[in-house]
Amino acid sequence: MNSEERTGYEVELRCPVESVYLGQILHNLDVEITLVQSVPVAPIPIPYFYVRGPDVSEVDDLLDSHDQISNFELLSERPKERLYQCSWTPTQDGLVSTVRDCDGIVRKMRGTTEGWTTSIFFATHELATGFYERCRDRDHDIEILRVQRGDLDGNSSPNRGLSTKQLEAVRLAYEQGYFETPTETTLTKLAANFDISEQALSQRLRRATRRMVQSLVDDVVDEELGENSSSD
Repeated sequence: MNSEERTGYEVELRCPVESVYLGQILHNLDVEITLVQSVPVAPIPIPYFYVRGPDVSEVDDLLDSHDQISNFELLSERPKERLYQCSWTPTQDGLVSTVRDCDGIVRKMRGTTEGWTTSIFFATHELATGFYERCRDRDHDIEILRVQRGDLDGNSSPNRGLSTKQLEAVRLAYEQGYFETPTETTLTKLAANFDISEQALSQRLRRATRRMVQSLVDDVVDEELGENSSSD
């Protein structure tokens, strides 16, 4: 697989506890659940996960009585922490099935009593868009936190950390020549496209620019540290 084939889009979203089959544990126990690593959702979705918290000793009973879990195995155990592997049958048209149907790869997933925060990789923009449309058609209660370019290694482009609104604002400003010298458009004209005030758009662009610059600075620092450590 070349670098172009590994590059795609990462969608980060938030959804309610009950959206994922392990939500029953979060409803009943004082724990949090974390996906161990990037695992393709098909053919066996999300088989490895950590459970952490004061109620971990009660997790086995809930897994054993769960109607979607055919079997599970406790792989390791520490005080207030357990690592499990399980086999289960996803709900037809459920959230995880929707990810699988759109060829998504779950890179990160963390569940608490507040809900699930999930990061999903899609190879193309069309697949990411198709996932959102299917979620809407299937009435999945999701909140898109951000969409960004990235790759399977977890590296993101300089727009990482930008919200969808910030990314849209930066893209339109760039396309209409706002960053050219002299400028080819005004904040007033750009703001009209988003139905917000000139001041609100200015703040949005400033926050987006700050995040992109910080991202680039972090990358440069990481590269310099890596070069220094290798030379040592």
